Amino acid sequence: GDSRAQAWLGHRYYWGAGGVPRDRQRAFNYLERAANAGNQEALYNLGVMYAYGHGVERDRDRGMELFRQAADNGYVAAQNGLAVSLTDGSKDNNFTEAFLYFDRSAQQGNADGLYNAGLLLKDGKGVE
Repeated sequence: GDSRAQAWLGHRYYWGAGGVPRDRQRAFNYLERAANAGNQEALYNLGVMYAYGHGVERDRDRGMELFRQAADNGYVAAQNGLAVSLTDGSKDNNFTEAFLYFDRSAQQGNADGLYNAGLLLKDGKGVE
């Protein structure tokens, strides 16, 4: 199938939007198929599911792995998502790396990335 259509359906099932009932398991199935076909949006959305335990067992490391893959392929929301995970209070937080991803996201017009980069600048974190 078409990975864009699979990602679209996965997103609809995740949120229960557009007349589609909320079904996180179906969302996962569609997103996984799209991600396996190289769809960056689906990689990011699977990362969200793992990072927050929505429809799957929470697995921060797997979420970050998926965020990183999509982020390194230029998916803006994943750049911000990865950076948020890198500043979530976990023992392996890395504010320097987080700032780089927030900034990369901001440079592409992402308002969340801009805001989050600004917070790190304000607090002097990750910007030696």
